[in-house]
Amino acid sequence: MCPKVYKRVSTTHQGMSLLRENEKLLGAISLVLGLLILAEPELLRILVALFLIVWGLVKLMK
Repeated sequence: MCPKVYKRVSTTHQGMSLLRENEKLLGAISLVLGLLILAEPELLRILVALFLIVWGLVKLMK
């Protein structure tokens, strides 16, 4: 029973580190998109569409 519990903890730790890496990436992307939207307000629709496409691809890869 102990090895299974250890493996579960290890998998959870890997998932958390991946989440942290993706969180930094998403933060950087959203910062850039926010600055672009401030510069060009009409880009908002295109950027939202791109974000939804990327979000969908990320969810499908999991």
